[in-house]
Amino acid sequence: MWEDLAASVPRMARGPARVFTGMRDAMKKIPRWMTDWLDNTQGLVEPEEGRRLAGLAGIVPKERAIVEIGSHTGLSTCWLAAGSRYGYGAHITAVDPWPPPREGSQDDPWNLGPDGVIERFQSNLAGTTQDTIGGDFRDLVTPLRMDSHGASKIWLNEIGLLFIDAIHEEWAVLQDYGSWERFIPPGGFLAMHDYGETYPGCKRAIDTIEALGDWNPLGITGSLWTGERKW
Repeated sequence: MWEDLAASVPRMARGPARVFTGMRDAMKKIPRWMTDWLDNTQGLVEPEEGRRLAGLAGIVPKERAIVEIGSHTGLSTCWLAAGSRYGYGAHITAVDPWPPPREGSQDDPWNLGPDGVIERFQSNLAGTTQDTIGGDFRDLVTPLRMDSHGASKIWLNEIGLLFIDAIHEEWAVLQDYGSWERFIPPGGFLAMHDYGETYPGCKRAIDTIEALGDWNPLGITGSLWTGERKW
C-alpha cells in the first residue's frame, strides 16, 4: 500500500539528506520582505523555529494537508503558510478552540482579552497586524475552532505535516499525537514545540514519542522537535 502511495507522490522528500536539501531550497523561494515581516510579528515561535516550519511546509505535496494543533495568534500558522505559498501549495487547517485564557497560563501573554487572541490570529493571517502589509494567507488556511480530539474524529485526509503546539502538558501532547498520527503516512512530517526544561511535560511526551521508533528525528531547532515518519 505505502509503496504505491510513495510512487503516486514523487515530490515527497525521502531520507534526511533530501529533507534538508528540500527545506533549504523551499526557504530560498520565500521573499525577504515576507520573512522580515514574520520576524517582526509578535508570537510564540522564534524566527529560527518559524523558518524550520516554513521549510517543511514548502516540501509538503499539494495532495496532502498541513495540520496545526494550537494556533494561538497565528504566527506559526503564517510561517507554515509562507512555506506552502512558495512550495507546492498544501492547504493548512489550524485547529484551536480559542477558549478564554486560563488563569496562570500563557494563553494570553499580551493581555489581548477573551476575544483578542483569535482576532490577532485573523489579522496576522490577513497581513494587517503591522504598519507594513504582510502576506495575505487566508486562502491557504482554514481555521477549525474546536478541540483537537474532536477535530480528529471528523478528519479524513492524509497529513503531510502535523504540528503540535497546544496544551503544554504531557498528557495533552500524547493525546494530540494519539489522535492524529494515524493520518501521517511514511515520509510525512511531525513537528512538536516546546521541547526543553521550560515545559518538562512536553519534553517527556516528545521523548516518549521518539522512543516509539516510528520517526527519523530531524533535529531540534530552538525548542522545536521535528521528524520524518519512517518508510
